[in-house]
Amino acid sequence: MKKVLFTALVSLSVMFVPYSSSIAQSSKMNDLASIDQMYSSKLVGTWNCNPVEMEVEDATVTMKGKASYFTNKRSNTFGTMIIDYPKEKITLEYDYFGTGTWEINNKKIS
Repeated sequence: MKKVLFTALVSLSVMFVPYSSSIAQSSKMNDLASIDQMYSSKLVGTWNCNPVEMEVEDATVTMKGKASYFTNKRSNTFGTMIIDYPKEKITLEYDYFGTGTWEINNKKIS
């Protein structure tokens, strides 16, 4: 009787290991998806972006702007780009606008 009960328990545990593993995997994926959903809901809105400055050949390019993220996973970026040529004493200023799409996967925006 003990041998039959032991065999039955081992058989049941072998049957449920892949299933419980798949449940754990599915649960982990659901947890990550809900975390990504939470981040997505907190991202929606308009954000001030830190200015970016970079040296390009004989010029300094500075970009200042904002980014707007919408619930339909679309985005807009807009702001000002200033290109300064100090040797020539020329400064150019442009307004820029861009559109795109966004998503969050594994807590990272792309």
